[in-house]
Amino acid sequence: MKKPISLAAFAFVTGLPLSPDPLPPFCPVENFQACGGSLQGSWSLEAQCPDASEAIPCEFPFDNIDACQGAGNTVQCHWDGTGQISFTKKTMHIQTQDALVARYTLTDLCTAAVRPDAGLPAERCAALSRPPLMSCTLEKDLCVCDSRVEDEPSVDKVTYTASSNVLNFADFQASYCIKDERLTLSFEPHPRSWKYWVLKKTQTSKR
Repeated sequence: MKKPISLAAFAFVTGLPLSPDPLPPFCPVENFQACGGSLQGSWSLEAQCPDASEAIPCEFPFDNIDACQGAGNTVQCHWDGTGQISFTKKTMHIQTQDALVARYTLTDLCTAAVRPDAGLPAERCAALSRPPLMSCTLEKDLCVCDSRVEDEPSVDKVTYTASSNVLNFADFQASYCIKDERLTLSFEPHPRSWKYWVLKKTQTSKR
């Protein structure tokens, strides 16, 4: 099974920062308590959520540049993919299409340090664009870069065991709770990534 997706991985694989919508309505997951429940059936993946709204796992691309630190240099991001998961008694079938969107806001001092070869602030900002994946424009003296990156579709099948309110996989675990036809998975251990998966019941297994 592919582990919860990491935005940092996309940033470094593509060489691009990863649009700045608010977190999905199910994020952040607050006061999660594992409660178990009947998993068998089909579920639609509605959201992947970080630990908390202030802990979104985005990598800032210019951490090594002093001029890009401090107030005015910010990043917002969220998962914006789709997926279907179905459970039988021992097997979990997973189909996902992961997508990550992000907005980077950079000060003039930062863009001057990153692109000293460009002239005016608007030119330095535009020079950071990577069409069609990322566009950067100057807005109120700040360089704003928006981007969306999609992963390849993934189809997987893994075996699992369930004990009380915990799913056990080969190399990690996920505690879970089903309430009001909604399944929340909490992965442990997890990377600097999306700890929670939130799914909605679409079909009950007849097995």
